[in-house]
Amino acid sequence: MCQDLKFAIIYRELAFHHDRLSPGFLNEKNTGINPFSKSSLVLMEDRFSAKQIRRRQKSTLIKILKRCATPDAESIAAKLHSYAAQVITTPDEYAATLQLSLEHHIKHFRCLQENIDQLLSEIALVLAQTQAAFLTSIKGVGIVLAAGVSAELGNPVEQKPLNNLTSYCGIIPRVKQSGGLEGHTHTGRVSKRSNHILKDYVVQSALQMGLRGPQPLLQDYKRREAAGQHADFGIGRRFLRMAMCLMRSSQVYSTSYAGLQKAHDCIR
Repeated sequence: MCQDLKFAIIYRELAFHHDRLSPGFLNEKNTGINPFSKSSLVLMEDRFSAKQIRRRQKSTLIKILKRCATPDAESIAAKLHSYAAQVITTPDEYAATLQLSLEHHIKHFRCLQENIDQLLSEIALVLAQTQAAFLTSIKGVGIVLAAGVSAELGNPVEQKPLNNLTSYCGIIPRVKQSGGLEGHTHTGRVSKRSNHILKDYVVQSALQMGLRGPQPLLQDYKRREAAGQHADFGIGRRFLRMAMCLMRSSQVYSTSYAGLQKAHDCIR
């Protein structure tokens, strides 16, 4: 959370400085460069301004873009020159100070990126030695989500049944019934008494599977949304079922009938 807050602050500061030195530079439609990509950062940390981009020769811009592995560097360099010619320039008395401040913010940004990359490497190394590594076989579930879910679940062999687990996770609504089996049933909100960290990881995993997951899960997510259901909670419960099975049986995710049948048998 602390890293996320620092990144948010730096993003805001970078946007603040770039808007004054060269408005619209971080808009890919204007320049053709992905915001905060390697080429974007290289250009911003070296005396960055619209006037400076205009002064640079096209061949120099092309060399910088190619060094940063930017595709179609020639057309992007031409687009940069065209964009810089239309931007209102910053007065010279302010430009030097803004450029220096922007350079230091980019150094801070790079430092945080290196720290995150190192942490991800360490997480991946530890995750590969656990049963939770099988969770990454589900498209949409990466290293961070798999590690977060497994850390909160603990040993999958010693976990409680799935119904208890979904309640512990806080992704199942309360159901009240009066008048016996044939009485009126009321479905309420989910309980606030839950593991909020686990809930966050499970809901994020469900959202990612709903965006770029395997086709069966993707279709199920859309079907639940169309029916007015809480798709994140529904797919989250399904994800927990699959996660417990994959970790207990040491198998990768499979959409085949055999794989699904084994998954159902695994959690009974």
